[in-house]
Amino acid sequence: MNEVVDEIIQAEKRVEKLLTEARENASEIAQKTEKEAARIIEQARQKAKERVTRSVEDAREQAKHTREQKLTAADSQTEEIFHRKKEVIDEIVDTIVQLVVHTNYAGKGS
Repeated sequence: MNEVVDEIIQAEKRVEKLLTEARENASEIAQKTEKEAARIIEQARQKAKERVTRSVEDAREQAKHTREQKLTAADSQTEEIFHRKKEVIDEIVDTIVQLVVHTNYAGKGS
């Protein structure tokens, strides 16, 4: 009977040892998994940061390009308006000169 009890005690010790090893292995696996998850999360953060930075730079460049286009268009419109008004001003000056030249007064004293 002592042999049976000894075998039971030995079996319990083996089971306890196996459980301890299993717990240690599970703990190692959990730690490795957490480290891997942290690494993957950090990679994802870095990629997201790079994408945001790239998007901001692209938006900045697009805004600069749009601004330059608008300024060029505004300069062109300003020049066009100036040329149109210049013709009108020249016509008005010519009309005034013609009126002065054809006026009976034309510089006669009082």
